[in-house]
Amino acid sequence: MKKLLFAAPLAFFLGACGAPSVEHLMENPEKLQQVTVECMDMMAQGQDVDTAACNNAAEAQSRMGENVT
Repeated sequence: MKKLLFAAPLAFFLGACGAPSVEHLMENPEKLQQVTVECMDMMAQGQDVDTAACNNAAEAQSRMGENVT
């Protein structure tokens, strides 16, 4: 029982730290903008932007663009 009480919050916090999903970004335009700006800053600094967050942001923007047309 003690292990369960310790493991449940830990699993929750580890899950919350991952990259936002495409669906989450599509539902939250503010978060999509934030991730996009972070990726653009990384690109400007010469850092690798082939990350889950940047890829998900690009996919979310693509899907949102398809929905508009």
